[in-house]
Amino acid sequence: MKYCEFHDDHGHDTNRCKNLMERVLEALRAGKLDYLKPPKKDKGKPAEEGSKAKTFAWQKTDKTKNADLTINMVDAEKVGQRRKYNDYHDWELIPITFPPVMSIDTVNEPVIIKCHIPHCGTQIKRMHVDTGSGVDIMYEHCYHFLPAEVKAQLRQPDITLSGFSGESSWPLGRIEVVVELADDKNPQMVRSESIDFYVVHSTSRYNALPGRNFIRRFNIIPS
Repeated sequence: MKYCEFHDDHGHDTNRCKNLMERVLEALRAGKLDYLKPPKKDKGKPAEEGSKAKTFAWQKTDKTKNADLTINMVDAEKVGQRRKYNDYHDWELIPITFPPVMSIDTVNEPVIIKCHIPHCGTQIKRMHVDTGSGVDIMYEHCYHFLPAEVKAQLRQPDITLSGFSGESSWPLGRIEVVVELADDKNPQMVRSESIDFYVVHSTSRYNALPGRNFIRRFNIIPS
């Protein structure tokens, strides 16, 4: 983070502080910084024997300027051990398979998924993945079917929700639920994530609308 010692505040570096540069220039013009300047040589007076004028670092000539230069290898700092080329994680060994291409066009079909709440054994079906939603929505009728210990975790909302026409409304609350997604054909492929749902008072044919946060947490790639 950038910090200015002259202003004792953040926002810019001390070396780039314009106010400090103006103060230094004013002090130079007023002669208040003459003691920092190198002494002027008197051309008419010979230098005393044994005396040597003070030389500042910026006045010294670089004797190695014309010498041959050597550029060594710049190596990055090693953090931990390097991974072997044949050292794979378990998930990297699972083959990638694609479903057969259907003859009908399913591009405009909604992406409907189901999830499982592991600690209470509840399954939520008909969840419409909404790539345009910035929050994860759970409808009130779905919330009422949750077990009592899950509903007790409902807390006050911190934001308002805006619809397509620009109207804003407060959700009933927000609830954090650990959900699981699994492959029906391969039950061992299970992933759990904690999702913060906003409970809304509205009617819908779906139970929930997982948004971009849900997609990002599960690394879903919608097509």
